[in-house]
Amino acid sequence: MNPWQGILSLAGLQADFEIVDVKQFRTSQRLELHLKRRDRAGRCSHCGERSKRVHSSDWVRLRDLPCFEYRVFLVVERLTIHCSRCRSYRVESLWLSRSRRDFTWRYEKHISKLCEETTNAAVGRLEGLNDKTVYNIDYELLQLRLTQQPPPLDTGPNYSMDEVHWRSFPSWHENNRVEFITNLVDLTHRKVITNSPGRDQKAAENCLLWLSSEQRDEVKAVAVDLHDPFISAIKSHCRNASIVLDRFHIMQLFSEAMNEFRKQQLNLADDSEEIHLLKGKFKWLLLTHPRKLSKTGKSFLEELKSLNERVIEALIIRDQLVHFFEATEIGEAKRRWGKFSDLVAEADIKPFNIFLIRMQKWLPLMWNYFHCKISSAVIEAINHKVKTVRSMAYGYRNRFYYQLKILQRVGFLNSRYWQFPVNQGEIA
Repeated sequence: MNPWQGILSLAGLQADFEIVDVKQFRTSQRLELHLKRRDRAGRCSHCGERSKRVHSSDWVRLRDLPCFEYRVFLVVERLTIHCSRCRSYRVESLWLSRSRRDFTWRYEKHISKLCEETTNAAVGRLEGLNDKTVYNIDYELLQLRLTQQPPPLDTGPNYSMDEVHWRSFPSWHENNRVEFITNLVDLTHRKVITNSPGRDQKAAENCLLWLSSEQRDEVKAVAVDLHDPFISAIKSHCRNASIVLDRFHIMQLFSEAMNEFRKQQLNLADDSEEIHLLKGKFKWLLLTHPRKLSKTGKSFLEELKSLNERVIEALIIRDQLVHFFEATEIGEAKRRWGKFSDLVAEADIKPFNIFLIRMQKWLPLMWNYFHCKISSAVIEAINHKVKTVRSMAYGYRNRFYYQLKILQRVGFLNSRYWQFPVNQGEIA
């Protein structure tokens, strides 16, 4: 009995092949298994018809999964057959690999799984492959997965939508602009379910139309930032949904107003100590909640408050806005917003006045936060992961590949949610 035949049994090849020769290269840690076919019949690569009319044959070398620290290569005979249905000679379609590939199907799946966890460059170093080769495998299998993988059916009813930066073109480039990808996140699973290039109304509609008509009718709430195109798309396609302006983006706008207030006070200050505490490197004193400040930060803030009474007024206004979002029901929230408006009017600080005027337009959507209690916190955390993925890869030139990588790393488009078939011939 051939002692290497047990390897074929472990590899699941014993029914179709037998080993006729083994070449072991210890210096390069490479193992070549020369396989003889048990049945000299091939399947037409065009129509799938099986034929035993062999015209000629050649040998192909396919890289397989590693074994015992050896890189394993299968040397397999490939037939050229005459197909009675096509009435022509065709190179057979091997079930071991995809057409015109130097790797077995299962090795390509292995590479794709590694790309789910790390960068293409890292996978290339681990497997001894060129970066471009890893990119081609990952990109092609992600496209296959996108067409073959069934969509999740238990998504919703709450979603969140936001854009993430893709690429900035330099000033000398013909496309002198910044481009984005719009992501739609299912808040039940906390995963990106689809995305679309751009951040306009069309991009938002493309994301929403990915959902079935029944799923769009069942949408209860969508959390978005203060971006009119997103809001218009949701109103058009999810008519039963409540649009929620979450506290994250509103507090972000208020922080910008607070920073403008700091700059104003810095221009008016004449005390050297006050100027020192209002400078840019100390802006975190006014932008950070007192509960999150260290002991040193709290002492600096108390010193600043003793030097500038307007800072005290600004902090009281900020605390009232935080208090507003902590309301448990809509009536209480409206009373707290009224008190916040009164404090802004009484303090008469220009950046806060501008913030309040801007918020009047969004008040009807702000109340939805207290009905639905959802926010964009999940999608902002996902955006941080996406930015990390982009930074690790030093950016992406192929926009569609970037969209697929988002779905792979923070969505459902990976092996944790759906496995490729064992035989690549089972893919439609």
